[in-house]
Amino acid sequence: MSHKRIISVNSSDISDPARHKAARQMPPAAEEPTADQLKVEVAQLNEYIDEVHNFIDSLHVASKAPPAIQERLNKRAGAASKLEKSIRANIDLVSSKFDDLVLDAKHTGVTCDDISEAMLPYVDQISQLSRLQDPEALRLAQELLLDLADNTTSGIGDGMAACGYGDRPSDPKCDELLYNILEKRADVFDMENEAVQQAKKRIEDQKRKLENYGIEPWFPRSLDLLREFEYSY
Repeated sequence: MSHKRIISVNSSDISDPARHKAARQMPPAAEEPTADQLKVEVAQLNEYIDEVHNFIDSLHVASKAPPAIQERLNKRAGAASKLEKSIRANIDLVSSKFDDLVLDAKHTGVTCDDISEAMLPYVDQISQLSRLQDPEALRLAQELLLDLADNTTSGIGDGMAACGYGDRPSDPKCDELLYNILEKRADVFDMENEAVQQAKKRIEDQKRKLENYGIEPWFPRSLDLLREFEYSY
């Protein structure tokens, strides 16, 4: 006995011509972009990234950017110079806020010891600068570190009240970092005798001045190392 197959047809499929028309007018599959189109898109994307980097530089917030962005920033040409400017701008900003307070320490109670503590985050940032794979990184880090250290003694020459004779947490950290920077510069022959003499004289001059106000020692390990360099160069 034979059986006939019964096929059920939805009447709406037959009576709805719009559905059939839509099915016939389905858009073709999107074409794959060509190599030239991809190159243009990549170039545009790189332009956008450069704009973001320049914006970060203008705000001096490179050291505060997320790690992934910092990694890209630090691989740019001239990365050390750009980071140095960013850190220096922030150091100057913090120092300027303390200037009047330190000069009026008798009434404000703020001394250069407070500046020393406020500079601690920037010592860490200078350490980051010194580790960049940039031929200028070590030299820029050394100069910036010595400038930071001098900033922490703001107001010393204006009277005894400018110094609190308390804890100066930035001093040992600066000495440790400078010592490491000097060793690295010596390892890569990045320090001529003239540079050694200049750094040594700068530290010794400041050391003599600060001893009169009870701030000592001043870069003891780094100064000893520079004296060793003086005889070996």
